[in-house]
Amino acid sequence: MNKQSILNESKDSLRTGMFNLSDGRNVMKLDETDRFNVRSVIAYVDEERNVALGLCPVKIMLPFAFGCLAVCTEDILDGREATRILLEEAAKEGIELPAAEFCVNYDRFGVGKGEAFLPSFHDLKKFSMQGEVGKAWRRLGLEYNGTIWSSTIGINFNAWMQSYDTATVTGWHIQYRTFGVIPVIEIPL
Repeated sequence: MNKQSILNESKDSLRTGMFNLSDGRNVMKLDETDRFNVRSVIAYVDEERNVALGLCPVKIMLPFAFGCLAVCTEDILDGREATRILLEEAAKEGIELPAAEFCVNYDRFGVGKGEAFLPSFHDLKKFSMQGEVGKAWRRLGLEYNGTIWSSTIGINFNAWMQSYDTATVTGWHIQYRTFGVIPVIEIPL
């Protein structure tokens, strides 16, 4: 299969719950070889921006920040842009951002360093862990229940955390709290 047919196939049939592989293919089912080449699980297809958002197959628990970053990213819809701004401002203030740093330093399964980012509040609101995305995540042996930090800091300097279980409340939390982190990548359509 040539590169052009891979691109055409991806653009026409990309949907949530598919596996984005390190060779550029997007598949619904994994064989034994493909299982070890999953870059991400497609969590949302944004036809307006002409990209899909993929969840990298890793989840780690980290604090958002070691300190309090005094910046507001609430109006930034794009997680990549919000993550960039957070890291720039944190460098100026000398604050470590373990969640965002983990995402931008993630470099496994064909994802290059600097390619992944911390999803925004707006990104997380589009994801549903019910249905195909949750099934795909479980096929990789991962649990998606729990919490995920976003790259969104509100005007009160709390960060947005999205919960996908009933034990933890979704909402604004103090930046030094520890919640789940999943790097997200953009996949051009």
